[in-house]
Amino acid sequence: MTGAPVFVTLPFNGTSEAGSTAVLSVLVGGTEPFTYQWQLNGTNILGGTNATLTLTNVQYLQSGNYTVVVSNELGQATSPPPDSPFWARQACCHRPPVKPRCSART
Repeated sequence: MTGAPVFVTLPFNGTSEAGSTAVLSVLVGGTEPFTYQWQLNGTNILGGTNATLTLTNVQYLQSGNYTVVVSNELGQATSPPPDSPFWARQACCHRPPVKPRCSART
């Protein structure tokens, strides 16, 4: 495929547990080479300049809408906003204490 960038696959915005690793990626057609710039809520992500964005040790503050701008010498394309934003769920840290089971003696 030649021409300006066209998305073949779009980034998936889902849910990840806090502290885990999340991977967002796109596949683009068009005339290479491409440049990539990932964004979170419209703000460029430092170092987010590849087809794949890896978020390690995901934290709640990284929740939001992830998009990517892909450019080549013939133009640029921005991935559409996702149907639902990416969420980093906080892991449950507090569980009720377990009560010991006692057996009745007769």
